[in-house]
Amino acid sequence: MGGKEALRGFLYQGFASVLEALCHEGWDRIYIELDSKNDKVDIALEANHVIVKSIQVKSTINIFKKIESFPPNEIKSEEEAEICLSLTDHFKDRKLKEHLDWNRDIYEKLESFLRTNTDKKRAYQLLWSTHCSIAFAAGRILNSKEGINIFPVQKTATHGTELWDVKLSPGREYPKWKISDSGPVENKYDTALILNVTRNIHNDVINYVEESNIPVGRLIDCTLEENGATNFSVQDGTHASLLANSIYDAIGGRNMAERRAVLHIFAAAPNALMFFLGQNSMGFGKCILYEYDFEKRSSCTYSPSFDFTN
Repeated sequence: MGGKEALRGFLYQGFASVLEALCHEGWDRIYIELDSKNDKVDIALEANHVIVKSIQVKSTINIFKKIESFPPNEIKSEEEAEICLSLTDHFKDRKLKEHLDWNRDIYEKLESFLRTNTDKKRAYQLLWSTHCSIAFAAGRILNSKEGINIFPVQKTATHGTELWDVKLSPGREYPKWKISDSGPVENKYDTALILNVTRNIHNDVINYVEESNIPVGRLIDCTLEENGATNFSVQDGTHASLLANSIYDAIGGRNMAERRAVLHIFAAAPNALMFFLGQNSMGFGKCILYEYDFEKRSSCTYSPSFDFTN
């Protein structure tokens, strides 16, 4: 990246780095362009005469991309992305239009957009106002084997809009899943994975599974162990990533017949968590995602979205 694009990258990251430094706790002195015999240090934080954090400003990060599928009057964010994929004309309110198909008309466009506009030499922030299924699919496309440095920007109930990247802090404990596993049932091998993160959807899922005659023999119900299902249950990007990774353990009790069958994924969760879950989903086997008519404008229940069974 060079010329105006490079300068803009430095400005973006310069502001981001200063804000990151000011939000960091436990320092009593800040240095700009600290003399260092090793790597270049643009910002350094000191506590009790010890450097506790060093930050480099690079022009190759903060390439903003946005994915939106909700109607414009529901997009309340003011952020501007450099590149935007709009899928709003494929939906009526939040429901996919009758003649369209999630895999053919949404996934293919999403995959083309993400693969065309990402490379391993840059780092990206992903903004969105979209369905959780699309966030999951984006993560699945940009799974860890792709080697793309990309993290989601999440709208939160307590801290506004935040970059949910992953920063492992030794000794920090996050709330884990409280998991209820019921099953198996004879001659039924599908599994329903229920993620009650922002709201409890257990009863809605049970009603839908029964009404739709889905051959579910095992229910894996996941809720956060401390705050339960609330808008602030997930604390940050690290927490979301850890929760997504631990789903492997949650579904690990399935027998061989169940693993060969279909995993039905129902979630009320932040899009960032769904993105991380999608990144880890290649080992789930066959799976189908579902969207709920939260606004009770159409079906008042679930409908399938992406189908990853072929």
